[in-house]
Amino acid sequence: MKNRWAGLLLLVVILVVLALLPVLVNNYWLRIATGALMWAGLACSWNMLGGYAGYINFG
Repeated sequence: MKNRWAGLLLLVVILVVLALLPVLVNNYWLRIATGALMWAGLACSWNMLGGYAGYINFG
């Protein structure tokens, strides 16, 4: 039960930090992080799609 509360507390802290991020961080770094996360999502989905379709993985 204690482990469950620790996980829930960690989730709440992460959500609060993410909610305050646009206020605390410079707009430039926020755009860089957003672009990097979008490219990471594209890479993960491309890898999954290529795996299901049987394409060769180059990386």
